[in-house]
Formats: sequence, structure tokens, C-alpha cells
Amino acid sequence: LFATLRSPADDTEIALTIRAAEIAHKALDLAKPGNDPVSAEILSDIESRIAELLISYQTELREVISTGEVQKVIEIMGRPEQFEEEADEPMADTTSTSSSSSSSGAENRSRRLYRDGERPVIG
Repeated sequence: LFATLRSPADDTEIALTIRAAEIAHKALDLAKPGNDPVSAEILSDIESRIAELLISYQTELREVISTGEVQKVIEIMGRPEQFEEEADEPMADTTSTSSSSSSSGAENRSRRLYRDGERPVIG
């Protein structure tokens, strides 16, 4: 038996085993942020990326996604607990570097990537 998920990006159907679908739904439920529009957009992007990864595992000979592939996708995307741990960690102060360390490069700086909602870029 298998369950069918629909890709939010292009309505492609993805067939998963029942257990794989349960694991995917559990991971998505844990990742659900607040109810504001930005959170909904982030969740939509996460769902789209998960769908892309799951579709990449489908072949003509193997149309049903198993728990192994779902686990691989979760490892690629990361677990919600990992994001909560990173959010709790204090940001490293990268603005107070001395002139001697600034010439040595950026090997000790921590960087984070943030979405700019006012200037979206596609491509």
C-alpha cells in the first residue's frame, strides 16, 4: 500500500509507502512555524524543496518512495530540532575584528543566510 502526496509547486503526484508518508508528515508538522504570512511562505518553500527531492528519487522502475528516501531528504533538509538549537545559540560578533585578523580572511567568521522579503530574486 502507498499514499500519494501532491507537490505544491506543480501538482505532481508523489507516491510514498504508508510508513514513508507518516515520517514525512511528522517532519513537516514539527517544522510548522507561526501563523503569519512570512512563516506560511517559508513552509511553502520547504514543502516545495522536499517535493523536488522526493521527485528526484522517482524513476521509471521505482515509482514509490520508501522510508529510506524520506530519511535522506530529512537529513538533507535538516531536522526542526536543529533549527531550534541554532536559533537559541548567540550570534558571533563578526563586526569587532582587529586589523590583523581581517587580513587573514574569513575563516573564523560565522555567516547566516537570510531571506530579503522586500527584494526577492528568482533564478
